[in-house]
Amino acid sequence: MNPSPLPDAEAPFYEPAKPSALSRFLWQAAGADARILQDCPYGEQVKFACLGGIVLATGIMAGLAAGYAFYTVFGPKGDNPSTMAQVLGTAGSTVAGFLWGLMIYNLDRYIVASTGKGDGTDTITKKEFFNALPRMALGAVIGITISAPLEIRIFKPEIDAALFAERQRVEAEYRKSIEANYAGDLGALDEQIAALRSQVEQKQQRADAAQRNATEEMDGSGGSRVRSQGPIYQAKQRLADQERAQLEELKGTIAQRVGALDEQAAAKKEALAADLAKGEAVAAGLDGFRMRMKLGHEIAGPMVSAFITLLFVFIELTPILFKLMVIKGPYDYLEENVKEYIKASRGIELTHEYLDAGGKHELVERSVFHGPRSALSRFVRRREAETAIDGRLTGAWQRHHEDGIEAEPARYLDPAPKTGG
Repeated sequence: MNPSPLPDAEAPFYEPAKPSALSRFLWQAAGADARILQDCPYGEQVKFACLGGIVLATGIMAGLAAGYAFYTVFGPKGDNPSTMAQVLGTAGSTVAGFLWGLMIYNLDRYIVASTGKGDGTDTITKKEFFNALPRMALGAVIGITISAPLEIRIFKPEIDAALFAERQRVEAEYRKSIEANYAGDLGALDEQIAALRSQVEQKQQRADAAQRNATEEMDGSGGSRVRSQGPIYQAKQRLADQERAQLEELKGTIAQRVGALDEQAAAKKEALAADLAKGEAVAAGLDGFRMRMKLGHEIAGPMVSAFITLLFVFIELTPILFKLMVIKGPYDYLEENVKEYIKASRGIELTHEYLDAGGKHELVERSVFHGPRSALSRFVRRREAETAIDGRLTGAWQRHHEDGIEAEPARYLDPAPKTGG
């Protein structure tokens, strides 16, 4: 039994080595037919294995780049993320990166498989280049999307340092702006509290002065300079007691008002602390993909950034350019032979003819499907044969009954109707 898709032929003088499972996988990655390649020389097998390796490597790089990008975008932010957040971010980014890499691998495989072989020479003609331009544009876009996350990962230490300084600057700006917003209200409350306490202090000074006058009048060190507890002392003591009572009343009133103002100030300070915490959280979350890309371009510089991008773009375009420059080899001839053999075995014929279209002769390809035509022809002949057989049967039946009528006509006549007695 011949395992090859090629038609049976004499035993070849060259027996290629049995390919490994890895070689078969790389051939499939390059969009080549492994059953044909296993009959090709070693050089052809290596050529398509290398081509498939480039496609596979591009898919792997795309997966790694996408995984890091997804982790940067959706992963935990801040300096001290929780272990659960890190685990969930890593797992989700790994799955998303794997799916993205698989998609890019399949897309690259399609681009390479559908590029064709060009004209079979090692030069890229203008027609070949423009025919491959849409695939090259798509490959360039893929290369750019791969290069951006990997560039961020390459300069990660420098980006982390610059990002820390940027976060400190933004946090300081947030703190300055937020404190300025609350400074007016807190200052007004402090002034009101200070004014109320100033009233208490002034009343305290008056009460102390009144009590000092009464005491000096009593001991003779002041006032009338006569030690006595007479009417003058009693009058001064009554005035001191009135001042003390007014002081205690004022202290109670002021304490209530100061307590209310302290509550307002405490609420303002709590709001200030909450806004400062929000500002710190915003600054700590300044770790997104866009910011890292911006800092990465600033750190790397335009030349290095462009070099990294072009590197991955050319890696992505290498399989396409390779297929346009590759010289037609045994695999290409065998593949064409298999295609023609399959078309011939399935009754498909391609014909070419020139048509006159507005004074210009154009070569037009026409497809002739012999299989359906043959089936239709068999069906028509079968129906004609059935019609002929049915006609012969009908004629034989007619002749049989005509002979019977001639021999015994009474058998074919209706019996006379019976009459009642």
